[in-house]
Amino acid sequence: MLPFLLVALSQASPLTAQLPIVIAGGAGHFDFMSADPADRLIFACHPGKSSVTVINLKDNTVRDVDAGAEVNGVDVDRHHMKLYAAGGGKQLVQIDMKTWTKSNTLALDGPGDDVIVDEKRGVVYVDNDDGTNVWVVDPLTMKVTQAITIKG
Repeated sequence: MLPFLLVALSQASPLTAQLPIVIAGGAGHFDFMSADPADRLIFACHPGKSSVTVINLKDNTVRDVDAGAEVNGVDVDRHHMKLYAAGGGKQLVQIDMKTWTKSNTLALDGPGDDVIVDEKRGVVYVDNDDGTNVWVVDPLTMKVTQAITIKG
C-alpha cells in the first residue's frame, strides 16, 4: 500500500491554477454555464442580462454576445456551430458561433431556464422555469415539437 501511496503523491496534479480572467460588468453571479472543450470556450449567463458571456480559454479573452432577451441558460451545438440561450425573456435565442450574432429566436409560453442541446437526437431541450414542462425544439426550424410534462 505504501509504495502505491508514494507513487500517487509524486504524480503531477491534474489541475493547475491559472491567472484569473476578469469579466467586466460589476458584481453578480452566473446562472447556467456550458463548455465547448474542442474550441476551449466557456459560455455563461448573468441572470437579468440580455447577453451571453463567452470566455475563450486559448487567449483569455471575454466577449458579451447580445441575445436581445434576458437569458440564464445556455448550451452549444457544435455540429451546427450554434449557441442556444433562454431565460426570463421568454425566448429561445439562437446565436451563430462564426459571426457571434443572433440568427434566430423562438417565442416561448413562459420563461426558459436550463438549455440542453442533444446533438445525437437533433433537438434542444428548454426547461420552463415557471411551469411543469420541458419544451423540445427542432433547432433547424426553431419550432417546439413537443412539451414534456414533469413534476413541479
